[in-house]
Amino acid sequence: MSDLSGHRALYLALLIAAVLLLPLAYSELGRDQANWLTVAMALQNGSVMYRDVAVVNTPGLGILFAAVNTVTNAPLLTPWIVHVIAVLGTIIGGYVLVDKTAGRPQAQGAALLTALLWPQTMGWWEIAQKDGVAFALALSAMAELAAGRGRRWFDVVAGILLAAALLTKTSALIYGLPFAVLLALESGSVLAFVRRSLWIACGGIVLLLLPAIYLTQHDAWDAARASLIERAGAYGGFQRLSPAEVLRRIGGMIWTAFGQTVAAPLLLLIPPRADGRLPAGLLVLFTTAMLAVVLQGRGWPYHAVPALGAAALFLGACLGLAASTAPRLRSTLVTIVVATAAFASAATQGPRMLANVQGLTGKFSVELRDQLFSMGGKATPSESRQVADWIRSETTPDDRIFVWGMESQIYVLADRMFIGQSFADAPIWHPQLAESRPGYFNRQSAAFLKTIQATPPKVFVVARNDANPVEPMPSNESLKTLPDLARLIENDYRLEFSTPQL
Repeated sequence: MSDLSGHRALYLALLIAAVLLLPLAYSELGRDQANWLTVAMALQNGSVMYRDVAVVNTPGLGILFAAVNTVTNAPLLTPWIVHVIAVLGTIIGGYVLVDKTAGRPQAQGAALLTALLWPQTMGWWEIAQKDGVAFALALSAMAELAAGRGRRWFDVVAGILLAAALLTKTSALIYGLPFAVLLALESGSVLAFVRRSLWIACGGIVLLLLPAIYLTQHDAWDAARASLIERAGAYGGFQRLSPAEVLRRIGGMIWTAFGQTVAAPLLLLIPPRADGRLPAGLLVLFTTAMLAVVLQGRGWPYHAVPALGAAALFLGACLGLAASTAPRLRSTLVTIVVATAAFASAATQGPRMLANVQGLTGKFSVELRDQLFSMGGKATPSESRQVADWIRSETTPDDRIFVWGMESQIYVLADRMFIGQSFADAPIWHPQLAESRPGYFNRQSAAFLKTIQATPPKVFVVARNDANPVEPMPSNESLKTLPDLARLIENDYRLEFSTPQL
């Protein structure tokens, strides 16, 4: 690792990561990615965030998706493009951070191991999730901080990037901890710490002022509070796992992803001790990322994306340090460990990646595509496309539709806008969550009934058999708990098209 001069190791790492990310371009839309694409579509059609689009998160990902859509005009590729940017940004940020705080060999090891093992830990459901994008922004902020060495514009940009992470996911606030630790270590004096903190705050405030001005101009503060506090509060406390169970799941993911490389720090104990610095900042970042997953309490794989990324960077930095120092035994062991981990990763992830490659070349049947990109109890990609195709044939581009269920990919595939403030049923009515926030959900369901009576959608889609840990009641069953709305649907609509799940 350390034999590569200059930044060639970084360029090689980016090339490796890009090659491993390419097969994911074939991925079908996951529900979360489709949700943000629907938000982006609404913004591009003139809707106002929160006032016209009920979103439970901060607006960053919707804005980013809309920006990429505008540039490429290829919405189905937007999540993959955002994902590639986030992954490559993480590798660059990690490299710069370690290079400036620990040394070039450590940075080379961090970039190469991360590129070699991390991208394939993320499947189609983890693409362009808030967690990964926010982590890339926070890590980039730390890299900017380390690279600046007190130069004010670097600090301003670091503040902007940290605020961007917060605008991508609220819980990214936790990355303020490793950022503050790094700032304290890099400042050297209390006066420098205070001065740099002020410049960082200026950058963050400037960025945060933009959504504040936007919400003020569009009179959307009350709607934002309802989504970000009332709705998010109900959702955040539902169906949580114990910290021990979450840690057990993360530990399993780390071992599966990195195998023998988890012993990387032990290689540094082989005498003589390495003449170099450990990436202490990465260790703090990894601990913080682990804490973020535990605090979210879901144990879902995409919540662990930052923890896996931080782990890869830290383990790679340790391997880079070990490989760059005597004795030769340590370098030999590093080579064996990395080769074994790469082989294990290829054996584990290779079939899935090969299937994606076959899909990109057109050698994949509809049935196999459904198997590759389906989750139990939810509509398959072919069902979503069948429904979307039928909607396109029966409606005009100006017609509005509504999908009662978390199947937002239908809006994207059909290129039709939703009716009302929400694009799914959950922000309108959720029988389980309504128990903790009855005021919010009663207002939402009443407003939706009024909207649909005044401007009925051309097509009303009802998902079936889509129960999940967060929404235990299927959408068609939850609709029945709103008698007035159920009666309106029964009286004003007739069944024209259906699939097993839609």
